[in-house]
Amino acid sequence: MRPPKKLAQACNGRPFNFLTESVGDTATTAHIFGGCHMGISAENGVISTNHELFGYPGIYVTDGSAISANIGANPSLIITAMAERAMSLFPDRTL
Repeated sequence: MRPPKKLAQACNGRPFNFLTESVGDTATTAHIFGGCHMGISAENGVISTNHELFGYPGIYVTDGSAISANIGANPSLIITAMAERAMSLFPDRTL
């Protein structure tokens, strides 16, 4: 018995995947993305390429809402990388 079926049996569940994954070769995920898409201006995005919210200087978005599409994998590393890149653009304020 394959591991997903064993796990489903152990927790009284049912293993399945979405038809779009099998037939359409598109990933489906429980991770929700979007809402603050990057753009060059407010006409085509919510945040700039430095993650700053258009029209609200000083407010930055560095979470999963800045990712515009499903990447087909756990997003934790890409969210971390995007946040690190955004923070690297801040000026050094050491005393």
